Amino acid sequence: MRMTPLSFTMAISHYDHVEPVTTGELAIPGTSPVFFELPIPEMFRRFINHQEWEASEMSSAQYISRRAAGDDRIIALPVFTSRMFRHSSIIVRRDRIRSAEELRGARIGTPEWTLSACVWARGMLSDMYGIAAADITWFQGGLDRPGRGEAVKPPALGDDVSLTAVGDRSLEQMIYSGEIDAIMAPQYPPGLRRAAESTDGLVGRLFDDPVAAEAEYLERTDVFPIMHLLGLRRSFYEQHPWIASNIYRAFEAAKRRHYARLVDTRASRAPLPLIGDHLAGLKQRFGADPWPYGLEPNRHVIETLIRYEREQGLIANDISPDDLFAPVETFVNETQGSE
Repeated sequence: MRMTPLSFTMAISHYDHVEPVTTGELAIPGTSPVFFELPIPEMFRRFINHQEWEASEMSSAQYISRRAAGDDRIIALPVFTSRMFRHSSIIVRRDRIRSAEELRGARIGTPEWTLSACVWARGMLSDMYGIAAADITWFQGGLDRPGRGEAVKPPALGDDVSLTAVGDRSLEQMIYSGEIDAIMAPQYPPGLRRAAESTDGLVGRLFDDPVAAEAEYLERTDVFPIMHLLGLRRSFYEQHPWIASNIYRAFEAAKRRHYARLVDTRASRAPLPLIGDHLAGLKQRFGADPWPYGLEPNRHVIETLIRYEREQGLIANDISPDDLFAPVETFVNETQGSE
């Protein structure tokens, strides 16, 4: 007797390396999924607070914070949809801050304390420059408009960390008025980028050469930061535990297929000059898979993120990477990943 495919919904951003799954080119065996996309802050907030759909992309830092606090309504899969170094996430008043070391004692605005990008950026400042969260005065508020609040409250923020919520003005307004010296955010605000051109570079990135700074961080820490992962509503997973491996394998196959296209030099699959040399350099540094899924290839990265969260007051108790992810069978038929 043929089984009826399991229907479920998943919210996820558009990425080239997941597109074979979200377009239906690669099936998640035994399922009939419906994919949809929402703005990232809304997607994450609605799933972590209410689990409005069965599966979702979500913030790695917010997920770990909730799990460490005992909230187990979501179980993650070791599928890491977004990874980025976050040296470009720090925007400064160039008339005040000329180097990372000068951030000690500075006043910095941030949209949310628990954003993965900001957790990684603060951890980088600590590991590379010895600047702890307590060495900075923090302000939390909307980036380009007032009123943004925390989606997840930091449960263990130390008394030595100064974090003030600002609801009546934006962080952009504050940096230009001189109330803060810098902004730490996942993206370079378009308003600041445009204004920088008309103010002779009064506001700009902290690092003039962020790629070199990122390479130094990678060399010293062996960490390629994980921003987002996939989460499942636990009740859905417990009712259909086989779904974890099937989702994992489909996304792994999609990633392999995408990478196989990139390294195919018979034609330029990505419209970028010198991409062949760049990919060769990535292979030399990262090995055959520069973007691994699964717990074991990423254990050190997850342990580093847990340490950063503990140091920054996002978790009160330690938690093991082994407790964060649903078990998955990782075997993928290699032919799925080729053209």
